[in-house]
This record gives sequence, C-alpha cells and structure tokens, in this order.
Amino acid sequence: MGIIGTYHKIRVDSHKKEQTYRVSNVPCQGQPKLYSEDIYKYLIGKEQIDLLYGYKMESIIDRIKGTIYGQAIGDALGLGTEGMTDEDMAWKYPNGIRYYSNIFQDRHRKRWKIGDWTDDTDMMLCIANAVIKDKGVNLTSIAQNFKDWANGEPMGIGENTYKVLMIGDYVEHPIDISKKVWEMSHQQSAANGGVMRTSIVGLFPKAVEECAVNICRLTHYDPRCAGSCAIVSLLIHSLVYSNEKLSYHQIVDIGERYDSRIREYIDLSLNTDIRALELQDWDSVGYTLKTLSAGLWAYWNAKSFEDGLLSVVRAGGDADTNAAVACAILGAKYGFSSIPHEYVDGLIYREQLEEVVNGMIGLAK
Repeated sequence: MGIIGTYHKIRVDSHKKEQTYRVSNVPCQGQPKLYSEDIYKYLIGKEQIDLLYGYKMESIIDRIKGTIYGQAIGDALGLGTEGMTDEDMAWKYPNGIRYYSNIFQDRHRKRWKIGDWTDDTDMMLCIANAVIKDKGVNLTSIAQNFKDWANGEPMGIGENTYKVLMIGDYVEHPIDISKKVWEMSHQQSAANGGVMRTSIVGLFPKAVEECAVNICRLTHYDPRCAGSCAIVSLLIHSLVYSNEKLSYHQIVDIGERYDSRIREYIDLSLNTDIRALELQDWDSVGYTLKTLSAGLWAYWNAKSFEDGLLSVVRAGGDADTNAAVACAILGAKYGFSSIPHEYVDGLIYREQLEEVVNGMIGLAK
C-alpha cells in the first residue's frame, strides 16, 4: 500500500483556522485491492500475486525516478535556450543544442555550472525535502523551506515568488500573503512559478489535487496557477501509480474546476507543431498556461523522452521551466529507464536527486 505521513495541521485561510489533512494509511489510487491470503490463492495463487505486485512496484519506482530526474534534466538543459528567440538560437547554436556541454556561456548562463539546474528544481526539492522529513504534507514546513532558500542565493527566482517570500511574516501566513500580492496585481499575476515545481506533488500517493492547489497558493494564488498545478500533478500521478493516461476530456474537466481560460491552452497543446504554442512570445513568456501547454504538448506528441526534451528546449522562450514541466511528465510516462544516460550522468548534483527519489519511494510503499 502507498501511504504518506500521518495527520498534520496546516494553515489554510486568513482566519488562522487549521485543517487536518489525512493523507496516510489509505491505499494509493491505482494500487491493487488487497484480499486475504486464502482469497489470493483461490484467485490466481499467492506467488503469482506477489510477482505481479512486485512488478507493479518496480514500474512505479521507475516512474517516480523518471519524474524527478526528468524535471531536473529539462531544467538543466532548458537553461541553455532560456529567453532565446529562433534568431538567438541560430547564432549561438548553429548545430543545435543537445547536451549540457553545448550551453552557450553568456553573462546569464555562466552563473550556473554546466549540469546544474535552476530555481524550478530548487523549489521542487524544497517541497520534497519537507514532505520526506515530516512524512506528510505540512504547508508551514514547505513555506519555511521556500523562505530559507530565498534567503540564500536563489538564482533565477521569479518576480512574483520574490515579492511573496520577502515579506517578513511569510512563513506564519503564507497563503494570506500570496493572496494579497495577487490582489495587488489586480488579480492579473499568473506566472509559472507554481507549476514549475509541482511535479513532486504528483508522486504523493493520496490527496494529490488538494495538496497541489494549496502548495501552489503558497506563492501563486491565481486560479489559473492552481488549475495548472492540479492538471500536471494529477497527470503525473495517474501515469506513475496507474500507468494510465488522462484523456483530453479528463484534463479539460480538471481545468474547468479552476478557470475557464485554461481550456484554450489545453486545446493549443493538441497542435502537432510546437511552433503553434508561440513559446517565444514576449508578452506571455513565463505565463502559467503557456508552460502548461508546453507540458501537455510533450505529453501528446513526444515519441520519446529525448524527443520531447529537445523539442521543448529548442522552442526557446522560458525553456528551462517549460522543459522542466514537460520532462517531468515524460519521465512519468516513459520512466527513468527511457532517459539516455548522458543526461543523468551530466547532472552535477544528482546525489540530491537520489536522496529525494529514495525518500519518495519510501512514502509510496
């Protein structure tokens, strides 16, 4: 059975009320129904059941690892074309970009070592480390990790995220502050800083949508952000734990629960030509629904992990975030075993990923 944590109290609204999430001691969605040993034997034999369950767990583990590594790989290679247009890429990558070693070392990119990831994966790890430590989802712990990261050297931190995390009592009232910052934007701010880190939430065996939305709202309150996180997290969860693809209609239904504007970008992702997404459009670079469309485009169209990785990276725009989301989805879809080894071996801090992989597997069992 997949279980995660115990009972944890988390702050959920401006009245300082507390809500308890029960996200433990409940079978994961997609796990086989458990019968007594005698019934097992009667059905097909206990040994066969053990083999089937073992195979299923092996597949789940491969997809958990694929999701986590996929996020980091997309982020690390996507840095190479972040902020670039077709003209920029033609000049800086006349032979195309394929490996971390190809990344052009301009003033922006040379701040990172070759094979490092950016803020997208940093913040994903903030979530993962809090959940693994607490053996459950405690929003205050996650908020504290965000704050500690922001107080360090948060290279690449987004404008909205910075505004929220720099407010003094953020950790005590994270969702209240996030909402106030959103309201100060006249409810227009819908950046992709929530969806860029949500892949790890898809690996929670229970309470995925509720957790995705509330973790998103720790910094990004807009319903388009919440809906983007819900879609990506539920899609990853279904791929990892059930090996089932969500249909177009299922994804639309999730989006409609949050904001009617989401559907346009779901529809956009159905185009087979990634250029239809206009990921380099300056007015919408960094928009949560643009990043959602890039992730879904890869989900529908990529023939392999590497195919999706290179397609999204070579599309430019906010490429590190777009590729982080797309490749987390592809890692869940195709598994870690599908990822070419050079992308894994080239990550210079992969031991951090291994710790998180092991922690998340422990929570999923």
